Amino acid sequence: MVLTVQILALFPQMYYYNPRWPSEAVFETFHFLILAKMSAILQYLKDSRTELKKVVWPTKKETIKHTLIVIGVSLFVAVFLGVVDYILTYILEQFI
Repeated sequence: MVLTVQILALFPQMYYYNPRWPSEAVFETFHFLILAKMSAILQYLKDSRTELKKVVWPTKKETIKHTLIVIGVSLFVAVFLGVVDYILTYILEQFI
């Protein structure tokens, strides 16, 4: 609606030549915008596919090694935080 009013404000003489002009102009404008968005999305997907072909994926051995490292570090941090929590709880209970 706002777009139609803006278009009519820019080209008021067009309405007198073709009474269906505002609806056609709005339709064509939206059609253009939709096609522009779709082409942008398709270009993004094509570019993404091209970039994914350039990726050097890790081997199965590397993946397992890195997974075990993450699990090990996570367990270490969990135990460390548990010990710190236990010590701080013990200290606070002594003062309360």
